[in-house]
Amino acid sequence: MPVNLNALLRYKTINDCLRNRFAVCNIDYLIKKCSEAISAKLGAPTSVSERSIRNDIRILRSDILGFNAPIVCTEGVYSYADSEYSIFNTAIADRELLIDIQNLLLEEFDKIKSQKITNMIISLSEITGEKIPDKYGSQFDRVFQRKIFTGKKPSDSDIFTNKLDNYLITLRMKRKKLQKKSFIANFIKPKTKVLEIFKWEFILGAL
Repeated sequence: MPVNLNALLRYKTINDCLRNRFAVCNIDYLIKKCSEAISAKLGAPTSVSERSIRNDIRILRSDILGFNAPIVCTEGVYSYADSEYSIFNTAIADRELLIDIQNLLLEEFDKIKSQKITNMIISLSEITGEKIPDKYGSQFDRVFQRKIFTGKKPSDSDIFTNKLDNYLITLRMKRKKLQKKSFIANFIKPKTKVLEIFKWEFILGAL
């Protein structure tokens, strides 16, 4: 499975670059931006290879992680054929992939240094059913259950967590509706092709 911390950071960066209509996204530009992003996030100089970027583009274009990104290349410059597309809006339908991501975040917890990661790990644990070590907390430690209104301007982490909490509530409501479906309804083809377990927006947004 092509999922590791550096790869996720590259996917996120490449997506940002391709959505920037003012950027000239050739291979050299993508190498530079990905190297800068990983170096800044991990606090150590990192050099990304051309081979890695080309493989990333292949994965983003494919269904390996469910992206199917409409990436086109014109005279060596990459862009999205659909200007509204973002991998952040892509659904994750594979529970095993979600477990892999949960384990990855646990392994890389100390490297990521983001306040968003703890709630992200707890949320994934709730969905996958895979337990996490006590030191990372539990669903009873979630911010929405112990939030104190101080009147201060919410931080980026607070905004992210609030959005994540609302998303989880929506997912729970969808599950309840599916559980109440009639016997015949189970044989009716769903309107959407992908059964959404989780959304890449929150995985990538937490990094």
